Amino acid sequence: MTAPDDEGPIQLPLIWPDVNDVSVLMSNVHLLQISEPDCAVLTLGQAAPPVMLGTPEEQQTMAHAIGGLSVRAICRVSMTRMRVVELAASLQQLLANMDSAAAQHENHGNETEDR
Repeated sequence: MTAPDDEGPIQLPLIWPDVNDVSVLMSNVHLLQISEPDCAVLTLGQAAPPVMLGTPEEQQTMAHAIGGLSVRAICRVSMTRMRVVELAASLQQLLANMDSAAAQHENHGNETEDR
């Protein structure tokens, strides 16, 4: 985060003192909306398939009767376009890091099998 002054921007580190006090929730559904010309709303949610027992035909009948799958909203976040761009870049970096970690894990497994 930066704050302007007479000599240029000042870099301030971000400190998250209570981040470990917030629950980690699994999200498997997301909704993106434009709320204003320069603002977007990101909604994260969780959906679980309904329990449907019986024969395949009975399950098919139940699925048609349900009509839709309920999503439990976990959070809604509003962001400016600039923050959406930053989030997109952060997510791209996260994906690259995850791919790298997965490749290292896979290579480590192959090395163990070769021994």
